[in-house]
Amino acid sequence: MPQLMVDVGHTKYPLHIEQDGIYKVGNYVKKQFPTSCAVIITDSNVQALYAKQVEDSLDNSSIKHHTIVLSPGEPTKSFEVLIDVYNKLIALGIQKTDVIIALGGGVIGDLAGFAASSYLRGVNFIQIPTTLLAQIDSAIGGKVAVNLDTGKNLVGAFYHPKFVIIDTQVLKTLSDDDFAGGMAEVIKTGAIYDVALLNTIESHAGRSHIMKVIDDVVHRCCAIKAEVVKQDELDNGLRMILNFGHTLAHAIEKLPDNTFTHGQAVAIGMVQFAKLGEQMNITSIGTSNTLQKIVQSFGLPYEIVADKDKLIDIMKRDKKIRDGKLNLILLRKLGEACVNPIPISQIGELL
Repeated sequence: MPQLMVDVGHTKYPLHIEQDGIYKVGNYVKKQFPTSCAVIITDSNVQALYAKQVEDSLDNSSIKHHTIVLSPGEPTKSFEVLIDVYNKLIALGIQKTDVIIALGGGVIGDLAGFAASSYLRGVNFIQIPTTLLAQIDSAIGGKVAVNLDTGKNLVGAFYHPKFVIIDTQVLKTLSDDDFAGGMAEVIKTGAIYDVALLNTIESHAGRSHIMKVIDDVVHRCCAIKAEVVKQDELDNGLRMILNFGHTLAHAIEKLPDNTFTHGQAVAIGMVQFAKLGEQMNITSIGTSNTLQKIVQSFGLPYEIVADKDKLIDIMKRDKKIRDGKLNLILLRKLGEACVNPIPISQIGELL
């Protein structure tokens, strides 16, 4: 399987997609940062599963290291936790030439990446994503951020890692809900860009079946993400299509009584906005039904079970609003997405 590179002109970096790659971290760090100190930032769940493997690998390569362990879950992606991380980095004496390693899912990757982008105005950064969602999406492309009470990812930066290590073997320890949530992003990738990938997903419905081809699926998703980022690093054009389903998903996640994971919310957003596209005569009829069946085959939800007025109010503060318009991501057909700007005044008509 050929190695993938993310190339945005001013910087480029490899995606090391390999089984048991987590045991080779020390080799990669030693090669690129031979005299640096490494700081692993992880959460308590991932620490119990994979921190020792990374620490041992760094030891074997004579890389000095420390580990910062945070609480699992979305609340960790906050300014309060970020400040605590800064203080710990200062206490450890971390310098600009050292390296921060994000070991975990999207929350850890985003928080650690934002810390790396801003501590000492930027230190070296490595991503080791341990969830399917992070492996094929959030760990690639340089988006790092923290949340505000009023919305997700409202404060962030574009800060690329020096490399990404993607070990598909770690997916075996994911819960069924977390794996399904990652599959929502895999389905999204096929829906917006590659109908052949979507066909593969459809023909391998269910966790046990998709795991038989998971290396190929992850590689293809990463290749698509790398190509989109290459064409539009700063999210001003093509890259916006990666947000298909996310406008509604982020609104769902901000509800005080929300019980859906990010992936589950994305699944709902995709199906509902496919239906919306059909109603607007933009999306081919039947698209939403096909997406709904694929989503259901991985145990994901697809119906809105929340106060629509509250969702609309949250969507009016979506970070994709520019010049008074929301860039609505819809499908023309499976495998082809488009950006449709609508005035804020019309957001109330979406649900």
